[in-house]
Amino acid sequence: MNITLTPIKKPVRLNTSQGLKVYKPGETFTAEFEDAQPFIKKGILRMVEKPSLRLAVGQLVKWNSPILGSMKGLVQMVPGDGTIVVAHPLTGDIASILVEWLNKSDIEKRENA
Repeated sequence: MNITLTPIKKPVRLNTSQGLKVYKPGETFTAEFEDAQPFIKKGILRMVEKPSLRLAVGQLVKWNSPILGSMKGLVQMVPGDGTIVVAHPLTGDIASILVEWLNKSDIEKRENA
């Protein structure tokens, strides 16, 4: 079974069919659960849940950045890989953020309204 993973603290170098790849924390990739399990147990990788929230382009979302704190911006794209693309509120640039950073209770309130 394939699962989606991301490194926890440091970049991880992996040999893939396309050669050596480096994944930084926050970047996701897929691998077989059995192959990833030792790295999950050692705290090197963690599984990333697929978003269960209904997110739409143009929707205003709030998130908690590990570096910049509380932020909000408009959803530009929802790739479905555990990330969303937003218009960054400080720079105006397009940024990819982890769905797990989102303030889910705020989104759920709007969905139920």
